[in-house]
Amino acid sequence: MSRYLCIGTLLLAMLILTNGAYAATCGGTTPCSCGDTLTTSRTLTASDPVTTTPCPWNGLEINTSIAILDCGGRSITGSATGMNGVYTPNNLAVLYVTIKNCRISNFYNGIWMGGTSAFTTISSNTITGITNAGVLINRSIGNNIIEHNVVSNNDATYAVGIWIINSMANDIVVNNTANNNAWGIAVEDTAGTQVKNNTANSNTNSGIDIYYVRHSTIENNTILSNKNGIKVWGGAFSNSLLRNTVKLNGIGIELDSSVATHTVDSNTVCNSTTNDFSVASSGHSGTNNICDNAVGWNDQGTTGCTYSCAAPPPSTCTDGTAYGQCSTTLPQYCQSGTLVDMCSTCGCPTGQSCNTTNEGCYVPPTPTCTDGTSYGQCSTTLPQYCQSGTLVDNCSTCGCPTGQSCNTTNESCYIPPTPTCQDGTPYGQCSAVTKPYYCLNGTIVNRCTVCDCPPTGTCNPSDEICYPACADGTPYYQCSITMPQFCDGGTLVDKCQVCRCPAGQTCDVTTNSCYTGPTPPVVLQCSVDADCGAGKYCRTGACATQEPVGTACDRDEQCASGHCIDSACVECLEDTECGGTQKCEDYACADIICPEGDIVDRGCVPYECTEDANCAETQECVSNKCIGLACPEGQVARAHACVGAALPGVGDGLWMYAAVIVVIIILIILAAKFIF
Repeated sequence: MSRYLCIGTLLLAMLILTNGAYAATCGGTTPCSCGDTLTTSRTLTASDPVTTTPCPWNGLEINTSIAILDCGGRSITGSATGMNGVYTPNNLAVLYVTIKNCRISNFYNGIWMGGTSAFTTISSNTITGITNAGVLINRSIGNNIIEHNVVSNNDATYAVGIWIINSMANDIVVNNTANNNAWGIAVEDTAGTQVKNNTANSNTNSGIDIYYVRHSTIENNTILSNKNGIKVWGGAFSNSLLRNTVKLNGIGIELDSSVATHTVDSNTVCNSTTNDFSVASSGHSGTNNICDNAVGWNDQGTTGCTYSCAAPPPSTCTDGTAYGQCSTTLPQYCQSGTLVDMCSTCGCPTGQSCNTTNEGCYVPPTPTCTDGTSYGQCSTTLPQYCQSGTLVDNCSTCGCPTGQSCNTTNESCYIPPTPTCQDGTPYGQCSAVTKPYYCLNGTIVNRCTVCDCPPTGTCNPSDEICYPACADGTPYYQCSITMPQFCDGGTLVDKCQVCRCPAGQTCDVTTNSCYTGPTPPVVLQCSVDADCGAGKYCRTGACATQEPVGTACDRDEQCASGHCIDSACVECLEDTECGGTQKCEDYACADIICPEGDIVDRGCVPYECTEDANCAETQECVSNKCIGLACPEGQVARAHACVGAALPGVGDGLWMYAAVIVVIIILIILAAKFIF
């Protein structure tokens, strides 16, 4: 049973690897999407879909050396379990990769460097919501740097903030924060690792966990409120624990190892709930430690620690710097009363660099181009870039002056033409010649609410069209200066109930005209609106036709639309009163503009695709829909086209390999039948 399970697992892995061979690539000027493979350096922007859409699988794969992924402070977020935010495959040797300024959340591993990676720099990233490891270095050649990362608030049962396992040697973990995880920082089966100046607080297991590690240094770390502060176990030997602050833990420092010779100097281990020190074997050495409750530990010449937590040593160096602290005069460090240079711990003054051989600082020469621009920097004269002493155009890195665009072919800048409609009006502007014309993405449309009307016209908000005035210049649906005339759709009609009568005349509500003389007998047609038929209302005793949009009114019943707002009839109050492709804006029905999608429920739904590349490789884009390719017999769908199912070639090595494995399995099964 297990034999066939292993074979099935192997075949499934081959299919997964084969499928991965067709993943899209990104980098350089090509934006990155979820699942893409980064093949050249890139700084992510808002145009990279991986920063705007939760990833249903892995975030980004890096399969090339000497590459920089700079997220620019943008997020890569997962939406599925068992996936990686940023990773290198186990079967690749990837060197000199930098991953920085990323905000990674909701993955199995945040950043995973597998295979034989080395010389990796993981810097200034924020990683949360992880179920296995925030930063994982696995089976590396070594010489990796993990610095200035915040890896906190991950799974409190299983997650490790920063985890180095099976690395050959010389990794550096410095200035990181690893709080509220299951383990803060874990280092396993490696040598020469430096864990310095980190914070590891409130983790459910160990703040710093050291397992089978040799000749490594754990120095100047702050470790508070964990189950174990620092735990060294599993055959670890010849490590140095120096100047760490370990407080409020269950066990402060636990040396649970059968191999001796750890050096433990100048640590502050206080306020532990169980023991400040718990040491299972003898032979370790150390002095100047501060503790109250040491089980199995004695400083040299002292029972327990040299100093107690209640009265820590007052000792300082000659400039007032406390023992085990950096002086204000960089790079000096107070080491047991003596000021010594230690730039790898204390840093250097601004503009100086650290010589890790003698721990002193020096002023490095600054190489520049002819205009004073430093090597590898953009000039103030865009788009020039200082490349090893030569100024070259590099607009994809440095950008262009305002109003210019980047030609990524030759990296120079140019002034792009201004897109216009057929009458010369620029996109998104009103015509300077003909009102109310507006240039909408290359098409001239009426837009009188934005562009106004000619002096002889009036704007109808429902269709955005300007209509002409009546013969005497009165705009549509307005009262003329000649009472009681009203411009009704281009025709002057009497409407004394709206436009009133001249002085000395009286309005005949039956005919809507004015008269001079005795008042005619009043014949009331109605007393309330309900006395009139559909489309009419009661106006001073007579039934009148309900008024169109734009007419003056004093109640809803006067308007054909049923809405009187601010003493005028308006077209609508709700979207549902307009057509299916319109919405109600400012009491008028306006067309919904959706240039790159369909209108559904009065909202824009983007097209499923605009080109084949938006679809799965076995589909094509037809009428903005992804449709599966119907290939003739003997052909298969691949890369959006029907191709012959030929024998595997050089590019199909994985398929040939899978076929060979299947044949071998069949032969083994047949042989087993003959033997047994």
